[in-house]
Amino acid sequence: SSGINAEYGEEMKEHWIPASVLCRPCHVEYDMLGHFEEQKREGEYLLEYLKIQDFVPKKFFREASTKSRDEALRLLKTLPFTQRKILSQLYRDDAVLFGYNMTQFLDVPLPSWDRSLRTGK
Repeated sequence: SSGINAEYGEEMKEHWIPASVLCRPCHVEYDMLGHFEEQKREGEYLLEYLKIQDFVPKKFFREASTKSRDEALRLLKTLPFTQRKILSQLYRDDAVLFGYNMTQFLDVPLPSWDRSLRTGK
């Protein structure tokens, strides 16, 4: 394990640490934030922006598969409500910061103040 989740007092593998903790978006001025689902489009843009597109194979980035997303949704729905709620709390900041809709994946409605942060209303 490479990271500690202090709130839950457990070690977490780096892959599962919330991006808001791992990448510290409030403490680092990023020039670009990308979404895995848009890796082909955003990756190609980044290569062009850096002027290195000629050094990377044309098919380096692939379209994200909806099959993986559907499978993740199916598996999450099999978890008990309490576990889904813990996951929604753990990744809440990621959802707000990066524009994801956690209710779609976890069936746990976000509090109204969370929704207002995302929509600005």
